[in-house]
Amino acid sequence: MRIGEFSKKFNVSKETVRYYTDRELLIPVKIGNSNIYDQNCVEDMKNILLLKNMDFSIEEISRYFSFFRLSTKHSIPMKEDLLSLFEEKYSDIERKTQELMTAKKEIHKKIEEIKAFDEAETDSDEQPGLPIELLSILVCPECGKPLHVENGEISFNCLISGIMKCKCGYKAEIIDGIVVFEGAEYEELFDRKFEGAKYKKYFEKKEDLISHEQMLPSSYINSLTAATNWLGVKMAKEIKDGSIILDHMTHSGILSNRIIDALLEQNNGFVYIGLDPRFLLIKNFKRILKLNKKTPRAVFMCGDYKKMPLAKESADFIYSCFGTQTYGIFKKRSPVNTIQSYLKPSGKWFELFFYTHDKKMIEDEFKYIDELLDYEKLISSFSAFQRVSYIESDELKQKGELSFYFKKQAKVHLLSFIGEK
Repeated sequence: MRIGEFSKKFNVSKETVRYYTDRELLIPVKIGNSNIYDQNCVEDMKNILLLKNMDFSIEEISRYFSFFRLSTKHSIPMKEDLLSLFEEKYSDIERKTQELMTAKKEIHKKIEEIKAFDEAETDSDEQPGLPIELLSILVCPECGKPLHVENGEISFNCLISGIMKCKCGYKAEIIDGIVVFEGAEYEELFDRKFEGAKYKKYFEKKEDLISHEQMLPSSYINSLTAATNWLGVKMAKEIKDGSIILDHMTHSGILSNRIIDALLEQNNGFVYIGLDPRFLLIKNFKRILKLNKKTPRAVFMCGDYKKMPLAKESADFIYSCFGTQTYGIFKKRSPVNTIQSYLKPSGKWFELFFYTHDKKMIEDEFKYIDELLDYEKLISSFSAFQRVSYIESDELKQKGELSFYFKKQAKVHLLSFIGEK
């Protein structure tokens, strides 16, 4: 048989047959420039496939053939060596079997832990809402006067639903324990309409957004984690009982939750205020936080920060991961000055930014907000702070979701920023 017919007989590729031939596991008859695979090759191929199914390596199969090719039908001169080969393989498979059994037990354990996690989520009767004790920190953003609550539903000393009103006409609603006001968005992120060809294409292609390989590659996640960890350590050294932390754009709350965990290791007496204009995201974050063993006193809000019922100069700390940039990109204006107004004198702003040193590398769709994407302009936007400290990451090896804002050849970095008002 020629190689084509031989490969079809065993349902393998020609390249596989050539590989076995090059390794001399198959020894065809050479006729001219062609290899002819005879009955001996058929038997050898059967043995190759059988031994591979027994987890033999190419080197071990080669040893096997060397023993039998020196034998006859009635004698195996190297019987002890052949026996040793199979005994070694048997021991090797025994070891691997034990390792697989151990791995199987650990995997089953993880599966049960994940199931238990889901059960803890669904079985909990507690509905964390707006702690009644924190009502005093909420004021009308229009006139600064206290808000009064109508038709409030209380559970576990928290407001779950109700209406918050001011005599000047301002109104906010409490929905599922979240303070909701003007600027709240209830639509899915991907249902939103955006301008710009690349912008629109990006958000309409949902499958790209959920591809971890494309949007959240491991190197990018590692860089993000290192940067947020640094901010968490710095904040933890500053936190005190009664400190108020404003997270002005929580996103899904995953990274914010990591920061909260780091802070709780040092102090659990602070107040956390989490804000996001997207109701589904802030609701999901509230759910995630509820599952922690320890949680801070927290107020969850949904809406535009300019309509947030929080007094100016009331936050000891401001924290966010990409929050300022996300808001600026969506709203087409920088929120730095307004958000800064919520910070107390001598208060500190902790935030993670992404940027490039070459503004020409910013995609045309985002040139309107280059003050938040270009390094020089980004730093200058915080010129009002008394003291500023930050660390820059190395160039990101994988830009992941950030590649959307920059041209392919752009060098993108992360900036872990701390500014004191």
